[in-house]
Amino acid sequence: MLMQYRYKGSNGAYKWETIRRDASFCTPGVHYDYICMADGGYTYEGTAAPIKKGVVGGPDDDNDGYVAMMCSPLNTYIIRLADVYLIYAEACLGNNSSLTGEGLQYFNAVRRRAGIDEATSITFEDIIRERRVEFGMEFMNWYSMLEWYKWKPNFMLNYLNNQYRGCTYNEVRVGADNELSFYHNPDNDWEEVVQTEFGDLVAPDVTPVITNDNIFLPYPEADVIQNPYLKREPEHYNFNE
Repeated sequence: MLMQYRYKGSNGAYKWETIRRDASFCTPGVHYDYICMADGGYTYEGTAAPIKKGVVGGPDDDNDGYVAMMCSPLNTYIIRLADVYLIYAEACLGNNSSLTGEGLQYFNAVRRRAGIDEATSITFEDIIRERRVEFGMEFMNWYSMLEWYKWKPNFMLNYLNNQYRGCTYNEVRVGADNELSFYHNPDNDWEEVVQTEFGDLVAPDVTPVITNDNIFLPYPEADVIQNPYLKREPEHYNFNE
């Protein structure tokens, strides 16, 4: 599943968000001056996109001296302030097509901390993208997708099934405007290459299709036996009461 760090600037033109992207993933040629500081920093010279988020450097790097071999003060997040801000912005958006008032300042607080342009108006799609980028490799995106599916099932099924899910690549290229392209150099003639807006990818052996029948795992049988109410249809509740 590809995730491009592209967003629309205040002038309507697309821009490439390299600050947050390079903090989440190493990309070819990116330089980190706060890692391996004794050697003048670290430059990634590979052609892939390995995970950078969570790499804090060594004992002599810019990490307040708390890092040692196999020892790091890196916390396991229970909830992040950025998560609270984006949940609030989503609640303020509600069923409206766009948000320009209350709640937008918290959406922009996340972007401001990341060092990118603030938005003057956001949509539901903007919130989806912001959460994917902000929480990349923090293993929480799928749970957000399930929550949105309960709200907008048809929208989310279309969103999930139109991703390049299962496609692979073995080379990342950085363009003149810092945009990324993904390519696969086939080792075998039989590999089917999929041409996409991001580059040429190799197709999966089986294309996954998400439907209303398989998006949720079934309840464990032992739990259903103990609590048959789990299989009942949910009851409607009027939240305006």
